[in-house]
Amino acid sequence: MAQTRHVHMLMEPSDYERLEAVARSSNQSVAALVRAAVRERYLSPSRSEVSPVERLAALRLDLPCWDTLAAELTEAKDGGLP
Repeated sequence: MAQTRHVHMLMEPSDYERLEAVARSSNQSVAALVRAAVRERYLSPSRSEVSPVERLAALRLDLPCWDTLAAELTEAKDGGLP
């Protein structure tokens, strides 16, 4: 089992109540929500550390099939598209 460390933090009551509401709506604990936020904001690789190829691979683009793209490229090359 991996070692874990305990973190104690104080928050404004209104902030904590908002976190509780977000955690409740996403079916997770406040602790899990905070851990995920810390990982995303401070522990994930910065944009500059991720290669352009990895950034492109992470995109979820809804592209048409290759035949449609090829036809559009041909039409554009022939001056059919602005």
